[in-house]
Amino acid sequence: MNQKKIAVNAVLNIIKSGLSIIFPLVTYPYALRILGAENMGKISYSLSLVSYFTLISKFGISSYATREGSKIKDNKEKFSKFVNEIFTLNMILTIIAYICLFFAILFIKNFNNYKTLIFIQSIVILTGTIGVEWINNIFEDFLSITLRSIISHIIILLLLFLLVKKSEDYIIYSAISVFASVLVSLFNYVYCKKYINIKICFNLKIFKHLRYLIVFFLGSITVTIYVNLDITMLGLIKGDYSVGMYSTATKIYNILKELIASVYIVAVPRLAFYFGKKDYFEYKILFSNMAGIIILFLLPTCIGMICVAKGIIFLMGGEEYLPAVPAMQILAFALFFAILGGLVTACFNISAGYEKNNLIAASVSAFLNFILNLYFIKKIDFNGAAITTCFSEAYVFIYCFIKIKNKKNFIDFIHLAINFIHAIAGCITIIVIEILCSMIIENELIKMPIIIICSIIIYIIELALFKNSNIIKIYSLFKKKLSKKGK
Repeated sequence: MNQKKIAVNAVLNIIKSGLSIIFPLVTYPYALRILGAENMGKISYSLSLVSYFTLISKFGISSYATREGSKIKDNKEKFSKFVNEIFTLNMILTIIAYICLFFAILFIKNFNNYKTLIFIQSIVILTGTIGVEWINNIFEDFLSITLRSIISHIIILLLLFLLVKKSEDYIIYSAISVFASVLVSLFNYVYCKKYINIKICFNLKIFKHLRYLIVFFLGSITVTIYVNLDITMLGLIKGDYSVGMYSTATKIYNILKELIASVYIVAVPRLAFYFGKKDYFEYKILFSNMAGIIILFLLPTCIGMICVAKGIIFLMGGEEYLPAVPAMQILAFALFFAILGGLVTACFNISAGYEKNNLIAASVSAFLNFILNLYFIKKIDFNGAAITTCFSEAYVFIYCFIKIKNKKNFIDFIHLAINFIHAIAGCITIIVIEILCSMIIENELIKMPIIIICSIIIYIIELALFKNSNIIKIYSLFKKKLSKKGK
């Protein structure tokens, strides 16, 4: 039953992330063409600045609350006390975040240049707190999260086409995203009251959580630094145009990263539950199955990203943005390490209580990212930023994986090896299809969908011929659903 629920949640999360691909493929190209690379660069740069202050309000609360709340959700009294303490602490941290942002705008000249955008985008700091999405995570309620995502995307889509008509409308474009965030956060706050009566409780006991949260917070700081440092340093060293180009390349990278990560994110509460109960047998089965599925789709996705990069960039922004193609291809390697790193850092380390390893890895990675950016951005502009991202993601994965003790107790390496071999076969298939299509078709917009569709169909057939255990499970679940509907 638990495995089935996780599978359903994974599908829901994939749908949510899938929408994050479909909608941007409609909205982002439109925005790029209307607003231009420079204005999109301004939006991305100001967002990177706001993200540092969002950290203060988040303070690692989502990861900590999901893990600890999952352990006590069956005890209504304890859980109610825990939720209200965390929510109150979150509100206090949100106020502190806004105070820090106010002084930053007042005294830092570079912030002042983007103050209108920063003011608008900073609203997400409050909505992130009010949204209490970590409650949904604790109860593994991914249906409501998916529905909220659909509502949000529809609102953004409608308002974008209605209100954004010229390059000067980049302020409106930024406000549209925030407006949707406000609506879904208010909805979720009301919705989560079906689980718990959320209220503010002022007492000194709320601060006892800080000593546990500090590790999550420091980890979040360092992760945000090495994730956003590329854009921040590009803006300072090269300007808004380079940020706009790099943001176009990272758009697809981030979408695919979120889509694949959506498979394992849903398992974190359950993994934390198993670890808390010391049920390592079930833990190993769940973790290995998740990792196997990730490997099965990650490798072909990375190769596919390299093969169709030119077509995707052309579709997203037109010929003007083709210089961003190499950056996107480099980021395909970063995607590989980022997802494997997420499996270790989010799934294993967080659920098992080894978040200190995440902190150390992210701290070194942030420093490495900064030093490498100083050299590579000056030498090769936004392509250099993509290279440093690749190095940073690789370091986090390698360090955290090495630090796992007694790996065989938690990971079925034979299962992973089989899926890895099957994935390699899929990668070879994609490369062959790309070569054949390039020999016949010149138009990138025609060639790209043909490569994607043919690769998916042939890869699924290959997995069926290999009798891949994951595909058999998915087919069995699908068949069972159809038989139930038939009855």
